[in-house]
Amino acid sequence: MRKKLFSNLFFRASDPVPAWSLGLYRIIFGILLFILAFRYFANGWISRYFLDPSFHFKFYGFSWIGVFPGWVLYPLFVSLLFLRFLSPWESFTGFLFFVFF
Repeated sequence: MRKKLFSNLFFRASDPVPAWSLGLYRIIFGILLFILAFRYFANGWISRYFLDPSFHFKFYGFSWIGVFPGWVLYPLFVSLLFLRFLSPWESFTGFLFFVFF
Protein backbone atom coordinates (compact mmCIF):
# COMPACT_ATOMS: atom_id res chain seq x y z
CA MET A 1 0.00 0.00 0.00
CA ARG A 2 2.69 2.48 1.00
CA LYS A 3 4.87 1.57 -1.99
CA LYS A 4 1.91 2.08 -4.30
CA LEU A 5 1.25 5.50 -2.77
CA PHE A 6 4.83 6.64 -3.38
CA SER A 7 4.87 5.28 -6.93
CA ASN A 8 1.60 7.07 -7.69
CA LEU A 9 3.02 10.32 -6.29
CA PHE A 10 6.16 9.93 -8.38
CA PHE A 11 4.22 9.35 -11.59
CA ARG A 12 1.82 12.22 -10.88
CA ALA A 13 4.73 14.55 -10.11
CA SER A 14 6.39 13.68 -13.41
CA ASP A 15 3.26 14.34 -15.50
CA PRO A 16 3.40 17.37 -17.79
CA VAL A 17 1.76 20.50 -16.44
CA PRO A 18 -0.01 23.03 -18.66
CA ALA A 19 1.83 26.33 -18.99
CA TRP A 20 -1.20 28.48 -18.24
CA SER A 21 -1.48 27.11 -14.71
CA LEU A 22 2.15 27.93 -13.94
CA GLY A 23 1.74 31.40 -15.44
CA LEU A 24 -1.39 31.98 -13.39
CA TYR A 25 0.44 30.86 -10.26
CA ARG A 26 3.29 33.31 -10.93
CA ILE A 27 0.87 36.18 -11.49
CA ILE A 28 -1.15 35.46 -8.35
CA PHE A 29 1.99 34.93 -6.27
CA GLY A 30 3.44 38.25 -7.50
CA ILE A 31 0.27 40.16 -6.72
CA LEU A 32 0.02 38.53 -3.29
CA LEU A 33 3.65 39.33 -2.54
CA PHE A 34 3.14 42.96 -3.54
CA ILE A 35 0.05 43.26 -1.34
CA LEU A 36 1.78 41.71 1.66
CA ALA A 37 4.84 43.95 1.38
CA PHE A 38 2.65 47.03 0.86
CA ARG A 39 0.71 46.21 4.05
CA TYR A 40 3.96 46.25 6.02
CA PHE A 41 4.59 49.82 4.83
CA ALA A 42 1.01 51.03 5.17
CA ASN A 43 0.49 49.72 8.71
CA GLY A 44 3.95 50.54 10.03
CA TRP A 45 4.69 46.89 10.75
CA ILE A 46 8.35 47.11 9.71
CA SER A 47 9.29 49.20 12.71
CA ARG A 48 6.69 47.56 14.97
CA TYR A 49 7.77 43.96 14.38
CA PHE A 50 11.44 44.27 13.45
CA LEU A 51 12.89 47.48 14.94
CA ASP A 52 10.90 48.30 18.11
CA PRO A 53 10.91 44.99 20.08
CA SER A 54 13.64 44.72 22.69
CA PHE A 55 13.72 40.91 22.47
CA HIS A 56 13.82 38.71 19.38
CA PHE A 57 13.73 34.93 19.42
CA LYS A 58 16.87 33.43 17.88
CA PHE A 59 17.46 30.08 16.25
CA TYR A 60 19.94 27.78 17.95
CA GLY A 61 23.41 28.52 16.62
CA PHE A 62 22.38 31.84 15.10
CA SER A 63 22.19 33.99 18.22
CA TRP A 64 25.05 36.11 16.90
CA ILE A 65 22.84 37.43 14.08
CA GLY A 66 21.00 40.61 15.02
CA VAL A 67 18.18 42.56 13.45
CA PHE A 68 19.09 44.75 10.50
CA PRO A 69 18.89 48.49 11.18
CA GLY A 70 16.08 50.51 9.66
CA TRP A 71 18.23 51.90 6.87
CA VAL A 72 18.66 48.30 5.64
CA LEU A 73 15.16 46.97 6.29
CA TYR A 74 13.24 49.66 4.45
CA PRO A 75 15.21 49.29 1.18
CA LEU A 76 14.76 45.51 1.42
CA PHE A 77 11.01 45.94 1.60
CA VAL A 78 11.08 48.46 -1.25
CA SER A 79 12.94 45.92 -3.36
CA LEU A 80 10.38 43.32 -2.32
CA LEU A 81 7.63 45.61 -3.57
CA PHE A 82 8.99 46.64 -6.93
CA LEU A 83 11.42 43.97 -8.06
CA ARG A 84 8.76 41.28 -7.81
CA PHE A 85 7.32 42.34 -11.12
CA LEU A 86 10.63 42.03 -12.97
CA SER A 87 11.13 38.47 -14.15
CA PRO A 88 14.96 38.27 -13.81
CA TRP A 89 14.60 39.04 -10.11
CA GLU A 90 12.17 36.21 -9.33
CA SER A 91 14.57 34.08 -7.37
CA PHE A 92 15.87 37.07 -5.37
CA THR A 93 12.42 38.31 -4.40
CA GLY A 94 11.32 34.78 -3.59
CA PHE A 95 14.26 34.60 -1.23
CA LEU A 96 13.26 37.91 0.35
CA PHE A 97 9.69 36.70 0.71
CA PHE A 98 10.71 33.62 2.66
CA VAL A 99 13.21 35.55 4.78
CA PHE A 100 10.83 38.29 5.90
CA PHE A 101 7.43 36.57 5.98
